[in-house]
Formats: sequence, structure tokens, C-alpha cells
Amino acid sequence: MSHTHYLVAGKGQGAEPTGQLASKATKWMNAGTAVTQVTLPKFKIGSFDALVKLSDEMAKTDGHMESVLRRVERSVTEADKELSFLPNQPLVHATVISGSSPDGEKDPNGYYFEVGKYGDKPLYANLHGVWLYNHKNSWHVDGSTAPGSGAVDETWWFKSNNPDVKGDYQASGSSAWANLKLHLKEQTLEKDFKGLCVAKDAMRDFVINGGQSIDQYIAKKSWAENWKPKAIPSDEFSVTVSNYARGDEEDEEFTGVYKCSGLSLHCPKFQNEHGSVILKNKTGWILAGSDSVNADGEVSAGFTIGGQPESGLKEFVPPSGKWEGAKGSVDVAVPVPTWKWIDGNETALDHGVDWDNAEFPNELPLERLLAVMHGNANKYDELFKEITNKYNEAKSRKTAFIAKDSESYVTTDLLDVLTPFNVKVQDSKATFPSPDDDFIYTANLATVVVVVPKAEESKFLAFYEMGDGEQVVPGSATRLLGGKADPDGNLLYRVVVYAPNHKEHGAGDSFKKACREEKFIVREYDYTPTYYRTKLAEKYGASRDFVMAHLNLVEIGSATYASVFKTWVHLKILRAATETLLRYGKLEGMSPCFVSPNSSQMDAYKKDMIQCLATLSDISNVEVGDEGGGDDFLPYVSMELAPLSTSK
Repeated sequence: MSHTHYLVAGKGQGAEPTGQLASKATKWMNAGTAVTQVTLPKFKIGSFDALVKLSDEMAKTDGHMESVLRRVERSVTEADKELSFLPNQPLVHATVISGSSPDGEKDPNGYYFEVGKYGDKPLYANLHGVWLYNHKNSWHVDGSTAPGSGAVDETWWFKSNNPDVKGDYQASGSSAWANLKLHLKEQTLEKDFKGLCVAKDAMRDFVINGGQSIDQYIAKKSWAENWKPKAIPSDEFSVTVSNYARGDEEDEEFTGVYKCSGLSLHCPKFQNEHGSVILKNKTGWILAGSDSVNADGEVSAGFTIGGQPESGLKEFVPPSGKWEGAKGSVDVAVPVPTWKWIDGNETALDHGVDWDNAEFPNELPLERLLAVMHGNANKYDELFKEITNKYNEAKSRKTAFIAKDSESYVTTDLLDVLTPFNVKVQDSKATFPSPDDDFIYTANLATVVVVVPKAEESKFLAFYEMGDGEQVVPGSATRLLGGKADPDGNLLYRVVVYAPNHKEHGAGDSFKKACREEKFIVREYDYTPTYYRTKLAEKYGASRDFVMAHLNLVEIGSATYASVFKTWVHLKILRAATETLLRYGKLEGMSPCFVSPNSSQMDAYKKDMIQCLATLSDISNVEVGDEGGGDDFLPYVSMELAPLSTSK
């Protein structure tokens, strides 16, 4: 379970984690949490009035991000109630061995999920649309449109005569898979998809950065792993390139005004009007013409300069000197630039800062930095909404196809009752059906299925032949399933009716109407082997698609939560810095900290916070209220961060 944290700051004497606050916290901290100091980066700050306005905008964005996190949490939690996989739950997993899959075919590799029944055996499907089923005591794997079709028409890919679904499968000698084998084994989903599984009756606890819990993420300050200070030079500066062996025209291509066009390895990337670029790669700075730069900004060839790495501001600007390349060398002259943000103060390049400026450049003005954070959250929110809509559509399709569990012939899905394994057919290859077949379909004949209570069987047999208007074939009423009754004592009968063009106009409408008038229930089920497999594909294809949509929702939801939570942490830090500036007029000397008090020790926590963080003037000037009342009522800065709706 993730705990509620507070990001607090003040000017009291005990604010340092190594001071009074850390020692007092042992009385009320949640187990497994720690007092975590946050070292603030230098922000580009505007006027006091602008900060006041920005504070309100930050509060709105904060609320928006929390609502996104709650929506993700709620959606994933509800999805877990519909379907979930235990961390130690074995699933069937397939791997092609002795080669690779043919081009253009569905992929038989991966996990196979049980989506229904084929006969009396489980029916499996993987996320690529490949079926795994048991047909006539042999397990088959193929990418046919419907399960069983590959076994019937001999287009299956792999086959095993082992009664167990696991083991080695041999390929069909006449297929594109002829020289391959497929190995099936049991494997847990957690092995390949960390975080997708959830323990039985447990609430999902979202993880951040490589499986870290939220408490670990905050305690280790994992959001700061991408920090590397950056400096942005003036909008443009002139570069002179000379003495290129290929002549003045090439000098002209490289010479000119270069503007900052982005970042490369945390350093500015420059481009001139001719498309030539100067950027930093892993070995140093490189100068390249437009013909050496692809659409993604990657450089294939150019001139480089080595030497010792520069420090301070010089690290962020290309050096003057002789640059070497495969086609010779050039002399490059780069003036010392002016700086947009650091203003020549190298102390701003401190490395010990808790901030991810690769994603949230702290060089930006605060209002633009807030816009970046808001846009980042919106991007993930829109993606998750799209995934949620697809999940809901897949869930609705599955619900429409999958009937509630029932053994009654009145309500059960006849697809699970009347199958190729129990429907009587004299000769499956015959051109015309036999009178003894359970289902008879020709150009002029069709079959109607009726549910007949056992107590009313005599009444039905006396009634069904009726008059000429119903067009019933006399003597055609026959018990299905060998006369087996359901738990409610109902029988299934088939009746053959005269029905020309029944595919276009329906079959036996007059007979069906008469049955309903006599309180006999008619079930719509036009069984043929092809019909059965087609409907099976629709029904269990919907189940397979739901599994896919579920896994996608949980995977994207977990990633969305982690990404938005990272942004939320940065926003909390930014808000704490802004509120600290508004309250105390400066950031220097401030040491904001994340703390996680136990909900049963809140009185002691508040008392210690005031003692450690509040000055005498704070206490006298600010009315002290409950923590839930917001930081306006507290004599110190406090930002609540509750990762989950259940956090305490």
C-alpha cells in the first residue's frame, strides 16, 4: 500500500532532515518511509504578481493531475474485478524452435489464454489470433479464421498427439511451417509482464521506475536520476569555417549564423540557414552538412574535435580550433556566447539537484514549465481515454456473446450444447443429409429447435405436425442429445420444416409462431459444422479480444499512472518552491522535505512541523488549522501527495 506524503518547507531551525525534524519523525512516520530532503534547482522566476497568478494555475493543474491518476486507478481496479491474473498463475506459453515464423503469417509464439470450450476441452487463443484446440484427441495450433477449421480442412500448422497440452508440436509437412517445431510449456505472465498480475483479493499497487513502489520512488528521489545541468546560449551566434580542402563553397555551407534548435546529450544543438548542424555526440562535438543529417536529426558523417572535456559553461558551447573529418579538416571559430539563463554564473551548474530537467527544463520560465507539465499529463490522459474506450467496446462485445452460466436449455448458449462432437451426422461428406441426421438443411428444408418440457412431451408430439400452413415435415420431430434432459426437466427437439429460400427469408416462421402460442420455446440455432465454427470464432474471438484489451488497459494504465505521477511529483516540488517564494521571498537556505505521517499520529506530526518549520512570526501571523484545511492555514508550506484513493 502506498502512503500519503507531504512536501513541507519552512524557515524554522529544525527543517534540515539531519536536525530536529528527522529525529522527531521517528515517532509518527509510516513504516518503510523516510524524511526525504529535496534540493531545488534554480528556476526562472518572474514578478511577485505573476507568481501569485501562477500559484492559482498550479493549484488547478495539480487538481487535474490528481483526477487523471484517480481515473486511471479506478479504471484499472474495475478491470481487475472483471479479469485478473495471479503472479504465480501458470499459463500456456508457446515458442517456435528450430527456425523462425514464415513472413506474412500470424505469430504462434507467446501466451495462450483460455477463452472458452471446443467440445469438452479448453479452447485457447494467443494475442495474435492463433487458436489452440483439441480435435479428435489431438491438440492443434493454427491461424484459421475459426477454431477447428484447420483440423477439418487439413490446414493446421502444428499438431500434438499428447493428451497434455504441453510438450513439442510437429509441423504439417505440407505447410510453410514444415521444418519448424513448436514447444508449449507452463509459464507465469509475471515473467514477461511485470506489474500486470495482482494477488487474489488484493488492491493493485502501482509501481514507478523499474518496479519501485511509490514510497521507494520518493525516498530514493528516483525522479532526479535524469538531472544534468544545462545552459542555453543566446538565440544566435556567428560561426566562421575556413581552410576546407574542397574550396570556398563548402566553407560557405558551414559558415553563418547558428541558432539553438534543441538539445543533444543535454547540450545545445545548433543549425544554420543552410541546414548544417553543430551538436554534441558521445565522443565530442561534430559539425555536419545538411546532406549528412537525416529526418530524425541523426548525423552520419562530419568533422569532429576531441581534446579534454570542458567544465562549467564551456561544456555547453562548441570550441574553436581545427576540426577533423574523413575528407580533411576545417578551422572553426566560435565566439564566446552570451547566456539566456545562467548569465555567466557557473555556480548555477551544481549537479546535486533533485529534478528531471531532461523532461521538465527548469531553464524555462515558470509559466512555460507549468504548460509543459500540463501538456505532459494531458497527452497521457488522452491516450488512456482512447484505450479505455476500446476496452469498454471489447467488454460490451464479449458480454453480448457470452451468455450467463446456465444449464437450462431455455437460456444456455446452444453453441456450448450442440457441437460437432454430439450432433448426429450419418455421413459428413455426403452431398445430401440423411433423414436420421439431427440437423437437415437443403434448398427447401430447414431445421427448427424447440425446448419441450418433459411433462408436456406428449402434447408437443400431438401438436407439432399441425396443418398445411405450418409446412412441417410429418414425423420429423426427434429428440436431440440422445434425449438427455436439462436440470429443469426440459428436452431439446428438432423439427424439419419446408422452407424454400430459408437463408433469405427465414425458416418455419408459421411453425415458430404456433409454438410460441402453445408456450413452447423456440431456440434460433441453424447448426452446420461451418456455422458452428463461425459462431465459435465470433464468440470466443470476442473473449480473446477482451483479454487483449484488458492486458492493454492494465499495461497502458500502469504506464500512464507512472508517467503522470512523475509529473505530479515535479509539480508538487514546483508548487512548494513557488509558495516558499511567495511566503519567504527567497529559496536560498530552504530544504523542502517529503514526510509521510501515520494517520493515527497526525496531532503529534502537526505539533512537530510547527516546532521545526515555523518561525515565531509565522505562528503569530497565521491561523493554524487542520492539515486538510490546506497550506493557507498552516505556518509553513505544505503540499499533500496521496498516490491512491486508499492512501493513508
